[in-house]
Amino acid sequence: MSKVRERGLDFAADQPFLDTILLWHAHVELIDVIENTKPITRHAPSPERQKAYSLLAPLNTRMRDPSVTAEFESALALAPDSPALHLAFAAHLFWTPDHARAELEARRSIELWPDNADAHYLLAIILIADDRSDEGIDEARKALNIYPQDKPAVAELGMGLWRDRQFKDAIPVLRQAISENARMPFLRKYLGVSLFNTGDIQGAIDEYVTFLRENPNDADGHYQLGVAFRAQGHTDDALAQFRECVRLEPSSLLCAAAVDPSGALKGPATSAGLSPDSGFVDRNVYTNKFFGFSIRFPEDWRALSANDARAATNLGAGMISGGDATVEDAARAGAAHAYPLLFVIPSKDQGITSRAFQIQAVDFKIATPELQSSKDFLESSARLYRRMHGPLQPTGDPIEMSIDGRKFWRLDLTMKVDNNPHYLSEIVTIQDEFLVLFALASPDQTGLEDLLQCMNSLHFFPKSN
Repeated sequence: MSKVRERGLDFAADQPFLDTILLWHAHVELIDVIENTKPITRHAPSPERQKAYSLLAPLNTRMRDPSVTAEFESALALAPDSPALHLAFAAHLFWTPDHARAELEARRSIELWPDNADAHYLLAIILIADDRSDEGIDEARKALNIYPQDKPAVAELGMGLWRDRQFKDAIPVLRQAISENARMPFLRKYLGVSLFNTGDIQGAIDEYVTFLRENPNDADGHYQLGVAFRAQGHTDDALAQFRECVRLEPSSLLCAAAVDPSGALKGPATSAGLSPDSGFVDRNVYTNKFFGFSIRFPEDWRALSANDARAATNLGAGMISGGDATVEDAARAGAAHAYPLLFVIPSKDQGITSRAFQIQAVDFKIATPELQSSKDFLESSARLYRRMHGPLQPTGDPIEMSIDGRKFWRLDLTMKVDNNPHYLSEIVTIQDEFLVLFALASPDQTGLEDLLQCMNSLHFFPKSN
């Protein structure tokens, strides 16, 4: 009630709805979002609004149950001008989860009650969870401008700054949030990451050790502590932490890559017979019998050997990572389950070149099991590039395209090299439970368009047994 009383508004007429909201106190983590929200009114609720409240009264322990969505919709049909109902509905949708509709409901609540700190705080949670940290940071700051003592909003602001890699700004906010939110120990881990990325390695270690003392089974905490030890040159201590991470989370490719960095250089194991990299080049045509496709590349270009192709891929990943140790480990983890199928460059180019046409296959069910489609893969990549604020940045969202009657997804990017933009496209599809990635790069837009024309020569053919 403190925020409501501070603003001096009298919501006593809506006490029945407040009582209903308070029933959810013991069941929902977003307590501070919903426990103090009530419609703005200085008169008795209308019969319609009272009926809306009665519809929601039985929901107390079912906030995360998607089946109650219809009951919220019925209540809002009776009381469409209730900012509290819209906000409670947004909280429900967030947990179902339906982030797009949750955002719409939170924004509607703000339209009806612009100075409600809780609504801005919930919107910040939704946006940050949706990898839109810059917008979430703005909403968290709006909540704090309205109510500076909003402790959860301080924590959300700290998490937003951390996720947006604004590490220097995140440090004082996270320190404040840690002192105010004893129920959120993971904030120490985020503080450790922020300290590490601003050069305070020992400070990061201290935070990780404190965090792990209370959360010894947090695999990521052990991984982050290992990264910090590795940066200090304490190889044995780092390896012990990476191994503990693998013990706690055996499926973690990130930790496995940290334990054995050479795994990416070896690539995935192959079995007898056809394997994903069972391909060959004849003049300027690449044919892959495992996936059953062929494609032409420019006539005056040459194919690199498998070892040179893998080395070039790893070099490119290092450039993209911008020196971020975690991103480098992630790249090695992915490379350990990737097959370089083709890497061609202009014949006249020697050494590192900014013109390239690359094809690789990734066993993405192992490397990225949380992703379900080629679109998911590119959307995840785009979010990572944006969050890193590195030299490689998407120019838009993935777009669907058709090649040889098959569905592909394409993401266009630019990369700054010596302050000059270079142009790239990543085009992906799923074939035989592998993600097949075509990566095109050129220092000029015309060169990229020429490489995109090569994609039109892609042809799939029936595979022989």
